[in-house]
Amino acid sequence: MKNIAKRFICRSLVLAMLALLLPTGAGTLTVRAYSGGDGTEDNPYLISSAEDMIELATAVNGGNSYSGVYFAVANDIDLEGCEENQWTPIASSWSTPFRGTFNGCGS
Repeated sequence: MKNIAKRFICRSLVLAMLALLLPTGAGTLTVRAYSGGDGTEDNPYLISSAEDMIELATAVNGGNSYSGVYFAVANDIDLEGCEENQWTPIASSWSTPFRGTFNGCGS
């Protein structure tokens, strides 16, 4: 009985994580909150780390254009330590454009 409960919990967690990646309509995907914010003009998603940049690039290059979604850089971000296979520039292909608003905040 104990193993059945563990398997149920594990499967439930995996399904919950996968649900975060499912399309929510109109070509957008549900995303985590990066380093904060909710993606609105008044409260943009905050990009404050190399991990945030990699996640954004991965989502955009995977087909999420983020049309109507706002982002802002929260601080200087150093990508120098990232491996080539980790970092691909955002919208690196004409077929996967970024259509959101990205405020570099002078960085």
